[in-house]
Amino acid sequence: MDKLTLSKNWHLAETEEEVKATEFEFLLWRLYHGFVRWQEDCENAVNSSDLSAGELAVLHIIGMKQRPKTIYEIAQLLYRTDFPNVQYSIKKLLKLELIEKSKKTVRKSAAYQVTDLGLKDIEAYTIARRKILIELFSQETELEGIIDKMLKLSQVYEEASRIVVSYQDIS
Repeated sequence: MDKLTLSKNWHLAETEEEVKATEFEFLLWRLYHGFVRWQEDCENAVNSSDLSAGELAVLHIIGMKQRPKTIYEIAQLLYRTDFPNVQYSIKKLLKLELIEKSKKTVRKSAAYQVTDLGLKDIEAYTIARRKILIELFSQETELEGIIDKMLKLSQVYEEASRIVVSYQDIS
């Protein structure tokens, strides 16, 4: 029987290095969307909630260290620049009474804190995460090396972004 030969070449992948980079980026998309699906499925299972992964991230960041956070701090911790979407998430979390406006302001900006209902949501999610995801991660013996490589790769993308913005006439 003849071996099936697959062509991996296309407009993003003409050389061997481009093929490798493209395969990596496809896996990165799969990893990201698997992560999002896990978060949303876990939240739905334990809290019967339809919060998106982005909204969950905002909720958990606000709950971090049980200290009020401003929109700027939330965006900075999540490495986001889409302030209108962060604001939309905050409005939804406020409406669901998972967070509330803090009585304290931070540098003249409104700050938000988790409510008791929000704490219950976070705790249920954390317990399920610990029982399921952390247990699965404990079986991964190379996690520290993976984390180190992901950090280095995030720096590659950050530098590539800086270059493309700085030198827009790349042709």
